Amino acid sequence: MTRIPLTSRLIESVQYSPDTRALHIWFRSRRHRTFSDIPPAKFENLIHADSPGFYYAYYIAPIAQKVPRQIVWSYRFFGALCTAALLMIPG
Repeated sequence: MTRIPLTSRLIESVQYSPDTRALHIWFRSRRHRTFSDIPPAKFENLIHADSPGFYYAYYIAPIAQKVPRQIVWSYRFFGALCTAALLMIPG
């Protein structure tokens, strides 16, 4: 998987994994989003669109399932909480 740069005011580059159907989008605003269950045809249409930003906003964003970032955060928080609790147990 290699990142594909796009000529767009909104999107800097994209990366797609056909095995997992995960679409990674790097925006010019320096944000990165991962979308799951994106059909290969949608990815192909995105990279060949006259306006990738419009294609993303109209065809991908409304139907795409974002991989939730709060899940990663909650695991980190839970891990830190458990570590703190273990440190408080008298030995």
